[in-house]
Amino acid sequence: MILQRIEEIIFSGYKEKVSGNIFELKEDNSSAKCNKAKFSKSDDVLVYKFDKEPKNEGIKIKDKFPFLNDISGLKSMADFLLFYVKKDRLFVVICNLKSGNKGNSADQIEAGKIFANFLVKTAQRKFKNDFGDIKPKFIPVLYSSSSLYKGTSKPNKAPQNKIYQYLSNDSQTDTCDLDAICH
Repeated sequence: MILQRIEEIIFSGYKEKVSGNIFELKEDNSSAKCNKAKFSKSDDVLVYKFDKEPKNEGIKIKDKFPFLNDISGLKSMADFLLFYVKKDRLFVVICNLKSGNKGNSADQIEAGKIFANFLVKTAQRKFKNDFGDIKPKFIPVLYSSSSLYKGTSKPNKAPQNKIYQYLSNDSQTDTCDLDAICH
């Protein structure tokens, strides 16, 4: 019911269609060195990408945050938000794709967390009975063409920098197991 309620409050034009227990999310820029992320799951997941231009009543939405001024970096956010329920807990995986350097990745992930928290709190406010006291757990995931942080990601142990990192380039794309990181 939680995922259904979240889906009810978010405009469907931003929803990514995923199917199967293993799925890929792709960046629109095909020339990027890191243009896809791969996930595995055992339960339903909602995935949203907010940097695309969907149509609403025939009009293309070009600005994802029209209420914010155009200040450099202000409208930057992680590439994907994944909402996943496991054992009656809500997990929000904040996924960012980076080609060569980590640049503003930490800022984009933090912006994704703030925005996802707003969405969850809005759903909780609107559908109090369906959410109860659920507090979402936010999990940052970074896909990059090369390792951008020291150390590796072990699914059962949060990495030292608290960002799970995976490789995605021409020769390999690691799979992020949602069941392993959502605990």
